[in-house]
Amino acid sequence: SLSGTPLSTSTSEATSTATTQPGQRFASLSDIKGTVQVKANPNANWTTVTAPINIAPGATVLTSENGSVKITFSPEGTIVRLNAQTQFTLTDMSGDTANPITTLKLDFGKVFTVVTKALGSGKFEIKMPVGVAAVRGSYMSAESNSTDNIEVVTCLEGLCTYNNNNGNVNLITNQYTQAVR
Repeated sequence: SLSGTPLSTSTSEATSTATTQPGQRFASLSDIKGTVQVKANPNANWTTVTAPINIAPGATVLTSENGSVKITFSPEGTIVRLNAQTQFTLTDMSGDTANPITTLKLDFGKVFTVVTKALGSGKFEIKMPVGVAAVRGSYMSAESNSTDNIEVVTCLEGLCTYNNNNGNVNLITNQYTQAVR
C-alpha cells in the first residue's frame, strides 16, 4: 500500500494556479493520462486536472494507478514525467533562466527527469525520504518505493548524484544506486 493522501472522487477541472510574466520561470502540466490531481498548497483541496495548467512552488501533484503527467519547466525546457501512483511537491523554482534552481520533493512513486540544457550555477534536485538525487544536464529516474522501503536513482545518461546521511555517490550513464529507508 502507498502512503500519502488518497484520491478524491472530484472531477472538477483545475484552473491555472500560477501566472507568468515574460522571462519568468514556470512549470506546466500536460500529457495528462488517467487521473491526475493537484493541490495548490498543503491546505488546499485536491482538484482533478483534465487540461494543461501551470503550477507554482508549493503545489503537489498526485497520479493514480492509471495516471501519468508531464511537467515542463520553462523557459529552460527541463521535463519531468510522473509515473502512475506518484506524489511530488514543487518546493523551489528560483534562480533565473541562465541559472535555474528547481527542487522537487518526491513522497512516493517514480519520476523521469530530462534536463535539456546547462544549468549554469543552478541545480535540479529531487528530495526523497532518505536522500537527494540531482541531475546535471542529463537523464535520470528517481523512485521512492514506500512498499519495499527503498529509493532507487538511475542515471540514464550523463552525470547524476545521490546523497544521504551515509555519503555521496556520483553516477554516470547506466549506473544506479539504491538506499534502504
